[in-house]
Parts: sequence; C-alpha cells; structure tokens
Amino acid sequence: GGDPVRDTLDACRRWGKAFFISYRMNDHHYVTDRAWPTHNAFWREHPEFWLGDSDTSPYTLRDDVRLFNYLHPEVRDHYFAILEELCTRYDVDGVELDFQRFPKFFPSTALDDGATVMTAFVGRIRALLDRLGRERAKRLHLCVRVPPTPAQCAQAGLDLPGWDRARLVDMINVSPSYIQTMELDIEGFQARTRHARI
Repeated sequence: GGDPVRDTLDACRRWGKAFFISYRMNDHHYVTDRAWPTHNAFWREHPEFWLGDSDTSPYTLRDDVRLFNYLHPEVRDHYFAILEELCTRYDVDGVELDFQRFPKFFPSTALDDGATVMTAFVGRIRALLDRLGRERAKRLHLCVRVPPTPAQCAQAGLDLPGWDRARLVDMINVSPSYIQTMELDIEGFQARTRHARI
C-alpha cells in the first residue's frame, strides 16, 4: 500500500542525493517460462511483439527469444509511456535507460534499421526530459547503462557515438551484465565520444 518510488525520492532529498529512475529496457528474467508470475500484462498479451517464441535462453543472443522487438512502435510506445509516467509523477533529477538488461532489441539481420529506431527512441526520451526540465527550471539528465565495449553496443543496435554527437545523453554507464569485471573498454568509449560523461 506504499509508494517505494516516493519513499526513495524523499530519502534522496533528505540526504542531498540526486534521484534517478533506472529502468530495464528489455528485462530477460524467466522469459523461457511463459507462466512465470512476474511477467507483465503487455508481455503476456502481445507475443507478436517478441523477437521469437522459443524456450531458448536470451544469453544465446539468438533471434527466436521472447524478448521485445523494438522495431515494433508499440514496444517503444509501451516503454515511453512508463518512463513518461515516472518522470511526470516524480521530481526526478534524471533517468537511466538500462540497455544492459538485456542487450538484445532487434533481429540480428536488422541492426542498421534497429540502430536508427533506437536513436529516435532515445531522442524521444531526451525531448521528454527537456520539456519537463523547462517546466521545473532544472536540467534532467539522461544516462544510459550499456555493455562493456563499443563493439558490443553496436552488436545490440546501440549507436553510442551517434547519441553523443546529437547530445542525447549526459552520462554513459559502462557496465558488465551481472558478474563484476574490470575488462571494460573505457578508453574505447572515450575515443568515440566527446560530450557525455563516462
């Protein structure tokens, strides 16, 4: 009966910390089990928006997994609506789009089209934050959590250099998926970007 987002926001304000919403852009948990109780209604009711319909683990990065296919505008609208609601209802300081959970958004044969679509989607989020920021008289930051190397980002259809050139993102959080590792190509990201903090 509570509001954990509000509780977290209030705690951040009390302690002088910035408050970001972090949202997983294609959560892969238990997609091999269609009956798992935590699947949301949109996922359950729209298998036509999945990449495929097999019991294959998403870790194979195959194209027949039950992850959302962002080439469908309905998928992008679904995620945008969630982020719009969170950012409108709460006085956020920024948003993190967690593309590392899970970095498979398009069929492997459609990565060029996917990169174009995802850049437009990130731009849509940037425009939302800019509009709310003007209303609240503050800059709302956009952070992206991404795979450990620029090559892995490109393989997922995430055009980090393009996002940086267009100044869509303020921060790039280079991250392993689950197991911590120091094998992160920070230098590679620095060489390909000029504006975003890494």
